[in-house]
Amino acid sequence: MNSGRSGTGAGEGAGAAPPGSSAFHWEPSPETFRVEEVGTPPPSGTGEHLQFTLEKRGISTWEALDRLGRALSLPGAAFGTAGLKDARAHTVQGVTVLGLGADGVQRLAALDLPDMVLGPALAPSVVLGPGSGPGPGPRKWLRDNCPKSLLHQLL
Repeated sequence: MNSGRSGTGAGEGAGAAPPGSSAFHWEPSPETFRVEEVGTPPPSGTGEHLQFTLEKRGISTWEALDRLGRALSLPGAAFGTAGLKDARAHTVQGVTVLGLGADGVQRLAALDLPDMVLGPALAPSVVLGPGSGPGPGPRKWLRDNCPKSLLHQLL
């Protein structure tokens, strides 16, 4: 049925609320959406791999690992994660890496990459891969400027 309205003005189209409804539209962004991985086994301090925390904003896990690989001259297969995190969020997750050598901790600490912060590196107790974290999965936070009624949909 045609409503007699035409055009694609602001608020119309996919995701728009019908006139008179109380629905809202929220677009996830690094400013309004945070995902933090929980349950990653703590580093043991021994072994060939290094584990560090990767904090990233507005980029995918694949993009972050690609940037790290290029900066460290390592292939993507050198990195392990317990899963992918949303590119439209501010995320914190564990990463393991193999092949940095004896000065790996210093090489990681010296990196200055846009949209990423690396935590201190230690040898892990478990090399990360999908499902390797024993925890319940990522925790998600909504900032004050995100509609609170969306909370039950995201958690």
